[in-house]
Amino acid sequence: MWIIVKEGGSTEYGSETATLECEWSERKVVMNIRLLYNVFAFGVNRNDEWSKLFHILKMLEAGIAGINIEDSVHSQKRMRSAEEHADYIAALRSAADTAGVELVINARTDAFLGKYEQFDDPLSEAIRRLRLCEAAGARCLYPVKAPDADAVATLLAELSAPINVIAHPVDGSAAGSLADLRAMGVHRISFGPLLQMALAAPLGDLVSPWA
Repeated sequence: MWIIVKEGGSTEYGSETATLECEWSERKVVMNIRLLYNVFAFGVNRNDEWSKLFHILKMLEAGIAGINIEDSVHSQKRMRSAEEHADYIAALRSAADTAGVELVINARTDAFLGKYEQFDDPLSEAIRRLRLCEAAGARCLYPVKAPDADAVATLLAELSAPINVIAHPVDGSAAGSLADLRAMGVHRISFGPLLQMALAAPLGDLVSPWA
């Protein structure tokens, strides 16, 4: 099961009510179904970036197994510095360890995206950022949109933790097919929005007769 947590930890940007509903829903899932699930955390709300950590700590109590933490802060239209992002992950790692939770932190960098900040050498910047994240306690590293197989191979060679690669369920990834990724040593593959995109047309064909 995937829970999407947007700014401030809520399912709606800035909505405290939605936050409470999301937390209550998570607790019911853990109590009644006993699923391990992953949480996506995007950006932050208000001016206090660390306010989201409070919501994440509540989710640890609910039983989350993993969390993706990206270095883009969408509410402020910026990227965290490499050190700031690592400090944030270190605080989360410490909180999870103190709570006795074997939390898998998937540290994401948007160095390749160029949305809020452009780098002369995105690959080197991604490696620099992810090395700091790894040292801070991330268990998996996500250089989102790594452009090709050579970039992924370099990331795998320069980093110790498992690498996350995004792929299309039919067309594969920029680095190759599932077999290619396995051969390279990639340990985690995300579909992101590409799964929904792949399903949109066949789902439309399926339901259009009922429209």
